[in-house]
Amino acid sequence: MLQLQQAFAAALAAQDTRPAERRNHFAWLENTDAFKKKLVHFTGWYGGIIEVKEQPTGRVFVKIHISPWLYSDTLKTLQYDYVEETYEFFRDKVRLVDSDANVAKLEKQGYPVIR
Repeated sequence: MLQLQQAFAAALAAQDTRPAERRNHFAWLENTDAFKKKLVHFTGWYGGIIEVKEQPTGRVFVKIHISPWLYSDTLKTLQYDYVEETYEFFRDKVRLVDSDANVAKLEKQGYPVIR
């Protein structure tokens, strides 16, 4: 299972999937003071696999939680928002099949910043 998850992660990174819906989901961050003042910016994405379902056909469905990776020279940042995406993984290719990116998680959109 670990080998399968590592292969999926490598394929996802290599194919650089960045669905527009995911970027739009996190647009609220750009309206925070820290982003407006250019004290914090995106550097990429991070996440984790939360479910793997192998199919008899050889296809695998992988569900992940993914969030933006943030960077700041001067601030410690913390945000809890995430997007849940499900990918089909077959023959070293990934294809997005489901996402909750269009669902705002207002309770997760707090953005504490600590100096």
